[in-house]
Amino acid sequence: MTPSLRSVCIPLPRDCLDPYSLFAPLLDDRQPFLLDGERFALCGSRPIAELVLDDCADPIAELERFVTAHRPAGSTGRSEAGIPAARIVGYLSYDVGATLERIPRHAADDLGMPLLAFAAYSASATIDLERGTLTCFAEREVEARTLAHRLIAGATQRPFQPDRERARIGALVPAISRERYLDSVCRALEWIRDGDIYQVNLSQRFSAPLGAQFDPYHRYVIGRRAHPTAFGAYLPWGGHTILSGSPERFARFDALSRRIETMPIKGTLRRRDREDDPRGRDQEPSADEAQRIDTFLRDAKERAEHVMIVDLERNDLGRVCRYGSVRVSDFCRLERYSTLYHLVSTVEGTVRPSVGVGAILRATFPGGSITGAPKIRAMQIIEALEPIRRGLYTGSIGYFDWDLGFDFNIAIRTAIIHRGALYLQVGGGIVADSLPERELAETLTKAESWRCLPGCD
Repeated sequence: MTPSLRSVCIPLPRDCLDPYSLFAPLLDDRQPFLLDGERFALCGSRPIAELVLDDCADPIAELERFVTAHRPAGSTGRSEAGIPAARIVGYLSYDVGATLERIPRHAADDLGMPLLAFAAYSASATIDLERGTLTCFAEREVEARTLAHRLIAGATQRPFQPDRERARIGALVPAISRERYLDSVCRALEWIRDGDIYQVNLSQRFSAPLGAQFDPYHRYVIGRRAHPTAFGAYLPWGGHTILSGSPERFARFDALSRRIETMPIKGTLRRRDREDDPRGRDQEPSADEAQRIDTFLRDAKERAEHVMIVDLERNDLGRVCRYGSVRVSDFCRLERYSTLYHLVSTVEGTVRPSVGVGAILRATFPGGSITGAPKIRAMQIIEALEPIRRGLYTGSIGYFDWDLGFDFNIAIRTAIIHRGALYLQVGGGIVADSLPERELAETLTKAESWRCLPGCD
């Protein structure tokens, strides 16, 4: 029988608006998920079906079959208020793109993560922090009400209080030497000078040991409160627990309006004022900081990186969108975060009626901001230069709604907990006038900004 959708919307008490306390009752369930952003937090547990692919010639085809099989007939995945509802949640590793493009694999696969992993849920909840409501979606109304009761009862009886002692990690240690990373940048610059590529994103992996009392959810909650971003994700699935605090949207597709948008980030500057105060992220900068920002915005290298990636994203969307519908809005805007500034643009369009989610993902995945331009050649060079497979890093985490629309981040600022250690990968874009030492410093800045949490050093 084809499932239908029911929803229950409940106003939340003022003392029950914390998404991390509301989610906490699900932590011991099978495959819980939390996707939290600036306004909405989506959560659920106990999936009714799973798709996990370790090796597959066409993972996107398998994913499209899976999401189509779990779409209800004739119902919308949103309430009248436009609240998003997660039906299928999971991730695509960066290696999905390399598999689709048949790029020969040379890098070591030391973490053993799946190509992709998704789970379908018969019930999920959406917390609207702006309106102060909890909306539970389910195939049956009784499921929605049961989930709502669990979340509210748990949050009111035992509000979650993270313990900083349980969030501490050891020093982040790079997997490759300083000399090897600098050599990789130099080799990338040779390919750029030879005309193979215009830009490539190079990364390096860090790891840190974890103590016996470490708890990933405590680390996640403290990190999200200290460094809030738009696309958080906590997935304690199997032997890999995922903690993502990504600021970047890979793509959002509305299946009803057919509108799609991507929001590439290219360009990073470390903040020097209010670094440890997330409340200051939207406050006006000091005079000295304003001067640094002005210099950053005028930096030819940063703008060159950004323009190339925006053009790449326009081309990718043009493959699936109506002619003339693709446009760039808010070009090269500055976004402030607690420790960093980023340059961001929005590229949007209207997807043709005949194009399904599989074709959209084939045309756009992985995101251009974390590969380079031209994309396929950049991916080949990444494979030649990076000794360890990226796995989830620079892949995407997110959800499909009940209409086959979707919203996915780009999995940067994303840590993997595996076998008693934490793994974090960071990178940056290499263009013709890149300086190897500066590129190395950028990766170290990004890694350190992720590691540093108030009271956890």
